[in-house]
Amino acid sequence: GALKSALEGLGQPELAAGFETLDLHLRNSDGIVPLPAQQPDDPSWNTPDAVDQLPEAHHGGQLASSAIADGIRDQINTLSGANTLPVLLLGAPWEGADIWSDALSRFGSPSAPHFNYRELGVAPDQISLNDVTDTSARFYTADVAVFNTSPGVNPVARALPVDDPANPSSQAEQVHRLIDRLRELHPGQQVIVVAHSTSGLAARAAINRDTDDTRVRGLITVGTPHLESPLPWLADDALGQALAFLQRVDPDKIPNEHIRGALGELFKFLNGEADAGGEPSDGFPAHAFLPAGPISLPTNVQGHAFASRLPGIELRDEIVRWLEARIAELRGVLDGRTEVTHVGVGVCLLPPPLEESAVRVETTVRFDARRFKVVTGDVDESGLPLLPRLTIHAKITRPNGWLVGDVGENPRVRWAEFGFTIDRNSVEPTVRLHDAFIDGVALARATLEDLGDGGFAPEATLRRLMDAVMETLTRGAESFPRFDCLAQLLEHMGLVMPEGDGYAFNPDGWAALLLDPTAYMEGQFTDLLTDADRRAAFFGTLKECLDLQEFDDLFDFLPSAPTGESPPVLECLKAILAQLELLRPEEEGYAPNLNAWLDLLRDPEEYLKQHVEQLLTDDAKRQDLIQQLRTKLDLDDLNTPSVEDVFGPVTITIDANGRITVALDPTDALVLANQIEFFGSFEIDLQNQSAIFDIKVRPRTIALALATVFTIEREDDGSFTHDARLELDWDIGPFPTPYDALSIAPL
Repeated sequence: GALKSALEGLGQPELAAGFETLDLHLRNSDGIVPLPAQQPDDPSWNTPDAVDQLPEAHHGGQLASSAIADGIRDQINTLSGANTLPVLLLGAPWEGADIWSDALSRFGSPSAPHFNYRELGVAPDQISLNDVTDTSARFYTADVAVFNTSPGVNPVARALPVDDPANPSSQAEQVHRLIDRLRELHPGQQVIVVAHSTSGLAARAAINRDTDDTRVRGLITVGTPHLESPLPWLADDALGQALAFLQRVDPDKIPNEHIRGALGELFKFLNGEADAGGEPSDGFPAHAFLPAGPISLPTNVQGHAFASRLPGIELRDEIVRWLEARIAELRGVLDGRTEVTHVGVGVCLLPPPLEESAVRVETTVRFDARRFKVVTGDVDESGLPLLPRLTIHAKITRPNGWLVGDVGENPRVRWAEFGFTIDRNSVEPTVRLHDAFIDGVALARATLEDLGDGGFAPEATLRRLMDAVMETLTRGAESFPRFDCLAQLLEHMGLVMPEGDGYAFNPDGWAALLLDPTAYMEGQFTDLLTDADRRAAFFGTLKECLDLQEFDDLFDFLPSAPTGESPPVLECLKAILAQLELLRPEEEGYAPNLNAWLDLLRDPEEYLKQHVEQLLTDDAKRQDLIQQLRTKLDLDDLNTPSVEDVFGPVTITIDANGRITVALDPTDALVLANQIEFFGSFEIDLQNQSAIFDIKVRPRTIALALATVFTIEREDDGSFTHDARLELDWDIGPFPTPYDALSIAPL
């Protein structure tokens, strides 16, 4: 399941290219910063170490590496000599003071006074450093701000440059003020600066702009991008796809801890989970990776740059080992599965994927009709789904891209699923948004929470993400007519509302739906079918969306036409359906009886048995209905024994003895998704007190149909016999066949 989900919407060539780029990036970096950029080749710095001599550690784990923590200790001791010079520790923009715990433990210091420039809503140059007054401390930690979050700052100006003499809040100016403060706390002493990641650039720029090169004794950097470094996870879409794939296949199972850690940090950056102190809309602080000023340090300042690398392993081998472990887990699950106890019968439609511009929609409509036990003895069926059961599922993707947004954008959604499952007792909605991100919250899969008792609730960010999907598909620059059609149907159900040139989710409608899906859908259909205007608009949309123009006559007359305005044959058919309670009389005609149709779908055999028998048993009602038919259609036994009328592919025949036949011929079958044909007939004989319902379904590629046949006949003693069965019917093609229908099973 995880592997299948991970591959959704990804093309193999793009995925392969992404893995190749990712593998190259990991081989030549600490996971974030390229190896050459971490060690300046300059006389004012230490001689770069050979790559194979570098310690193994990913970027976020460098300060926890024993080799690097010991190296920092040794360099601080070397720079201090016989003195105990004060030390300023600067972490990356997304790190806090706790990142220095291993280095501090080398000096027996469990903690250190802390400076914080990342106070939300305050410009760094307005933050006082005088709150730190401990003159006995040797080590001081500081959080450098890379965003200005003070009110009124233009969003495009919130990113603070590494160095800009005209900006009093630049990163270099922040470090300059910190050095000033440490010299105030330790008069006459030089300062040693230790910086991790991009904070090393701010420290280097601050030291180089200082006219007094005796204030700082040395600069120690760890994993600092001294040379301009590409950020391929933000710029390379194929690499972003490869990371998204790995993120969905449980990367915690990747064996090597350093590769696992490097990927975990890249996932945080890709998902916007690295908190750099700005607003969620500020995104990743790419500007902090831009070096400013010369690499060389002033004459009296010594520089030492620590670097690390990742293990020289094949990323492909790591993934293969993960897959082998996953396959072993699945094999264990398969070995423990229970035997097959039932065979199900139903219909599944898989229409050809709908392609509109760059978006792809794959729809599945599945109707599970009945199941049959295929083993002897008692079987516990309590855990089996209720049947009949209708499942409608739509998967929406943008191949080789994101459905909403893109890598690193806010918001973004890679692909989405929507649907409903309906059985005799309940309606269960399905909403899943994959690889979703909005305002700093990232979710591998955003979905609905089952509250029990038939209720559901959206996860915290799901509602806003759904609206982002709806905005992209109905209000964006691209046009998707099919989605507009879907949105119109949802509008009839109260789940979306017009907004601008498109649609937005209706939060009140969704809240009511999720609280009690079954009651909400029944209520909406009841209101829709009892309001003539809403009903006409709904059937118009349904006809257009499902391309049922050939059924114009039925759509126009059957649900809503006032009595006397429909063709007489349809008026008579309405009267029969009203006797079966499938239509209910209105002031000016008939309307569908929703509850009756739901009961019919839930248990068609029981519904027809009960209502048809009631009609055929009541002799007075039966004879009165026959007389109504004769009068309405001017029928008699000699001159006009029957009438026939055609409405699109449907033929209705009524004779003088009260036999009503509605037939959909195979040559005019109702076609769904260009794959499945529905045809058949039902007949009620009021005079002879019998009924037969014969509904056939067949794939268009073969001359074989699955038929559901249900008959009711009254015996001489007044009792009724029933026969309900499934059949395979060969006699449906253009040529006759010598084979009778094969009964599969009684119902």
